[in-house]
Amino acid sequence: MTKKQALDFLRSHQPMPNLDELSEDEFQGVMKEWAQACEYFTKHPNLDSIPLFLGSFGEGDDAEVYQLFQDVVQATVELDVDAVARHMIDALSPSSPLPTRVHAAEVCGDVLSKDPTFHETLLSIIENDDEDEDVRSFCAAAFSIIGQEECFDVDAYRNRVEAVLQEEDDEDISMFLSDLLGDDYDEDDYDEDGCDEDGDYDEDDDYDEEETSNKDKKSKKK
Repeated sequence: MTKKQALDFLRSHQPMPNLDELSEDEFQGVMKEWAQACEYFTKHPNLDSIPLFLGSFGEGDDAEVYQLFQDVVQATVELDVDAVARHMIDALSPSSPLPTRVHAAEVCGDVLSKDPTFHETLLSIIENDDEDEDVRSFCAAAFSIIGQEECFDVDAYRNRVEAVLQEEDDEDISMFLSDLLGDDYDEDDYDEDGCDEDGDYDEDDDYDEEETSNKDKKSKKK
């Protein structure tokens, strides 16, 4: 497959057809060409391919084949990570179809851009309770990964992330955001004194027994 053939194929499949729109053989043939386009742009990265791939995602996609898109993204960020980030911002827009937003969010962890607009887009989605849970979870995972970069100022977003954690019900999202802040406790269940909602210490609470023992010993010495 050539560059022109790959781009033309993607432009003519916005989005890809669903399985129920084609025979099994026809569907497999189309998916094979899509995979070939992935293979081409993994070997020959091209920024123009990213929005076309994102627009190609449809309902009922072949998940195993579409994982090839991650290879394309990982190759393309080597050309211009900020340009790829801008494509992700566009794809994550509320006006984009859900399959596009899901697959864009899924690969954002590979887009280690310093662009604050990209970071703001991810966090705004995380803050939106009305957003699809898969999109929110993927964005939280990506935000946590990007937050490990030295150039990322975690404190600039700390208050907003903590506010999300206070209300978050999704365990995965809570885990990702807690990892970002370096927290290993559940802020929803415990106050600053380590008490539960009734004011009692939980027997299963992860307090430092050795530290407590050392304090007791010092008290006895006095």
